[in-house]
Amino acid sequence: MNENGIPIEVKAWAAGFWEGEGSVHITRRRKLGKRNQRLVSHKLRVTCTNTKLEPLFLFKERWGGYTHKRKPKLGRNHIGATHWIVGNKLAEQFLSDILPYLVFKKEQAEIGLRLRSLMKPVGNYGELLESDLELRDYLRDSLMRLNRRGVK
Repeated sequence: MNENGIPIEVKAWAAGFWEGEGSVHITRRRKLGKRNQRLVSHKLRVTCTNTKLEPLFLFKERWGGYTHKRKPKLGRNHIGATHWIVGNKLAEQFLSDILPYLVFKKEQAEIGLRLRSLMKPVGNYGELLESDLELRDYLRDSLMRLNRRGVK
C-alpha cells in the first residue's frame, strides 16, 4: 500500500483495465471575464467505459468521480454502457497511482500529469502568459493525436 491506502495490486489491475477501456482528455474552454478579458480554461478528464458495473464502481470508490449510464442506440443490437468520469485533481491522483503500471497509454497519462503540473493552485481560470497557453494547447493537441485510432 502507499500513502492513499490503495493496494499495489489494485493499482496494477486498474492500470491494465484502464488501458483497455479508458482514455484521457484535455478540454479547452474560453469565457469572457470581468472587463471583457479573454479567459481560457484547460481541464484534465479521465474516463473508463464498460458494460460491467463492478469495475467502474471500484474506480469510483477508490478514486472518486461519478458514473453515467448511456442508453443503447436505438435499432441496433447494443448493450448500454456505463462511463466512469473523473476530472482535474482526482484525475491527476488516478493517473499518478497507475502510471508505474502503464504500458500502452503511459505517454497519454504523462501528458495529462504535465498539464496538471502547469495549473495554478488558485484556480483554473485566469490570465495566462501566451507561452503558458501555447504549452497547454500543445499538450492538448499531442494528446488528441495519440488518442486517434489507427496508425500514429
